Amino acid sequence: MARVIRRRYLGGAAVTLGGVLAAACGEVEVRYVQGPAGPAGPAGPQGARGAAGAAGAKGAAGAAGQTIVVEKEKPVVVEKEVVKEVVVERPVVVEKVVEKVVSPTAGPKRILFDTDWGPDGPRGEVVKRSLALYQEKRPDVTVDVRFSAGREQAKSGTVFARTAVLIAADDMGDLFLWAAYVFVYWAKRGLFADLTPYFKQFQVTLDDYVSIPQHEVYPYPNGKIFGWPFQVITRDWMYNKSILDRHGIEPNENWTFDDLIDAAKQVQEPDNNIYGMPPPGWWAHVMTMYQIGGENGAHNGEYYLFNSPAGIEAGQFWEDIIYKHQVAPAPQVAGEKKLSTAAGNYAFFITYPSAAFRKAVGTNFEFDFMYAPKWPANGERAVSQQDQAHMVTKWAGTRGVVAESAELAAHLAGPDTSDLILTHGNTPPTWRALFDSDRNIPSDTFRRDILMHGFDYRYVHQAHEWWYPMARAWRPVINKVWAGELSYVNAAAEADRLNKLIAELRTLHPTSDVLQSKL
Repeated sequence: MARVIRRRYLGGAAVTLGGVLAAACGEVEVRYVQGPAGPAGPAGPQGARGAAGAAGAKGAAGAAGQTIVVEKEKPVVVEKEVVKEVVVERPVVVEKVVEKVVSPTAGPKRILFDTDWGPDGPRGEVVKRSLALYQEKRPDVTVDVRFSAGREQAKSGTVFARTAVLIAADDMGDLFLWAAYVFVYWAKRGLFADLTPYFKQFQVTLDDYVSIPQHEVYPYPNGKIFGWPFQVITRDWMYNKSILDRHGIEPNENWTFDDLIDAAKQVQEPDNNIYGMPPPGWWAHVMTMYQIGGENGAHNGEYYLFNSPAGIEAGQFWEDIIYKHQVAPAPQVAGEKKLSTAAGNYAFFITYPSAAFRKAVGTNFEFDFMYAPKWPANGERAVSQQDQAHMVTKWAGTRGVVAESAELAAHLAGPDTSDLILTHGNTPPTWRALFDSDRNIPSDTFRRDILMHGFDYRYVHQAHEWWYPMARAWRPVINKVWAGELSYVNAAAEADRLNKLIAELRTLHPTSDVLQSKL
C-alpha cells in the first residue's frame, strides 16, 4: 500500500523567502537550511519594541546566502502481480527531486502599495506616519504608495471596479488593501500569496489582532492565511442610556428580542422623534438569520438562503419590527425626519462607538454597550464584524518582493501602526491589546467587557464566491420590504431566484437586466 509521508520542517531557522508563491502551490515539502550568516532582517509586527523577537531570534530574514531546499515527492507507484492467485503488492522507492532556491539577495527593494487610506485626512496621516516608521527600520526598501489606483480609469472607488481595471492592465500592486466582498472569488483564482509562514516567522497569530476569519475567508481555505488584518469593522448593540434612565430601564444579559421590543414600546415617543430602534440595516437581517440557525446556508455557500425557514423567520421579524410592533420607522420616514443615531433619536441601535461617533454625539446623550438580545427559541446571540485585510498579490512574486510585502503588512497591523490609528485615525486599532484598552474605549464610561465578550458570537457576511453580484441583486429587493412595498415572503423568493441565477452565470459582471427584479 502507498504510505502517506508526513511533511516536516527541518533546519531550525525560519526565514522569509521571495518564492513563497511557488511553495504555496502543489504538493511540495519545504525544508529550511541555515546558510552563512547575513545582515539582520526586518522587524516584525512588534515594530521597534519587538524587532529582536521578530527578526533576530528566529534567524535573519532574507539573509544573503541562505538556501531553501524544496523537495517534491512523486507519488508511490504500486506494482501488482498475481502469484498463484494471490495478489502481492510491491512498494516502489519514492523518487525525490530536490530543487535549490536561493533567497533574495541583499540590496534595495521596491514595494508597490495600493491603498485608499489617503492621501489626506486622518487615514492618510496614519499611512504616512506608519510608512515613515517602516522606512526607519528598513531603509533598503522603498515603498511606492498609490492611493486608489485605478479609480480614474474605472470611474469608481470600489475595490471591485479598481481591481478589475488593474488586473486587466497587469498593473496590480504588491500589497493591496482588499475588501471582503470580492476576496473569495480572487482567492480561489490564485491572486494572493499564502502568508502563513510569515505569521510563524514574526511569532504572531490571528489572536494577536482584532480579526475574525470571516467563516474562514481570511484563512481560506483551511490552514492558510491570505490576509493580514487591518481595517476593523465591528457592529454591536448599544442603548441610549439617557432615554432608558428616564424610564428606570436597564438592559441585562438575559434579555431576548421579546424584552427588547417591550422596552422599545415603553420608551419611544414618535411624536417627539424618539423611536425604539432605527430601520434595519441589511447586515442586521443577515445576522439574525445566523442567530436563528441559518449560518450554514451562508457559510461559503453559493447563496444566502433567504427563502429557507431561518431566512424567512429573520426577515419576517424585522418586517414586523416596523409594521407590526411599530418600534422602528420606515426608511422613508427616517429620511424625511432626518433621524439619526448620533442625534439620539433611537433607544436601541447597532454601531461601533468610534472616537468620531463619540465626538458627533458630544453631550447630547449618554449611551453604552448592551448584550446582544438572545433569540427566544434557542438563546443564541449574534453581532457583526468584518475587516479589510492587506493582501500580498501574485504580482509581488513576479517582482520578488513577497517577503518584503508580508513584512510591511505585519508592520501595518502591529502595535506601532495601531498606536497611530488611535492618535490620528478614525477607525479602531487592529492590535488586540490596544483595541481592548482604555485608550480605545474607556472602561470607566463604557462596558468594554461586553464588546470583547461579543467576539465569542461574532458573525460575518460576504464569505462566498459570488457575494458581490448577488448582493447587488438582492439588496434592492429586500429594501422594498423595509419600505413597505413588498412582503418579506415574496421578497425572499425573488432574492433566492436571483441568487441562484447568478450562481449559474458564475460572473462578477451580471448584466443590468439580471440585477433588476422581475416582480
